[in-house]
Amino acid sequence: MHVRVVLHGWYRVGLENPDGCLDVDVPEGTDIAGIAQTLRGRSPMLDAYASLVMIGGKKVEVNRVLVDGEEVHFYPVFSGG
Repeated sequence: MHVRVVLHGWYRVGLENPDGCLDVDVPEGTDIAGIAQTLRGRSPMLDAYASLVMIGGKKVEVNRVLVDGEEVHFYPVFSGG
C-alpha cells in the first residue's frame, strides 16, 4: 500500500526533502501510529501521539487505519506562553 506523508514544522529537520513530503510503502492495515513508527528513522522527533494528524483536511486519531493513496499530514503540537 502506498501513502504520501507530509511532515510539518520541526518534523522536517534532517530530511533530504525540505518540503517534508515522503512517499511510503506500508503493509495493508497500517495505522497512523504504525506509519509514524516506520518514519522515526528519517524524522526522529516524529511522535504520532504528540501530533495533530490530518487526512483530507480532517483531524484523525492515531489508531485510524490508512487507505492506499492517502496523504497524511503530521503537525507537531506545542504549548507555552
